[in-house]
Amino acid sequence: MPFSTGYFKQQTKDYILNKYDKSIKILDVGAGAGAYYDMLHNEGYNNLDCVEVFSNYVKDYNLTEKYKKVIIGDITKLDIN
Repeated sequence: MPFSTGYFKQQTKDYILNKYDKSIKILDVGAGAGAYYDMLHNEGYNNLDCVEVFSNYVKDYNLTEKYKKVIIGDITKLDIN
């Protein structure tokens, strides 16, 4: 499912806005359609990468145009440095 639940999205956004400078690096695990990119990029957070297990989502939702780096794979099996 490329779209996550709406529960706690506003609270997550408020938490990030209040706690973190816009220059931080953010990794969106399970980006789906890129909802967190859409939510945070519009607030000035431009250093976002993502991990997505479903390669067709990368194309279907233009994730390479949104995120700086897109990693296709299962986060539990990746060695990310």
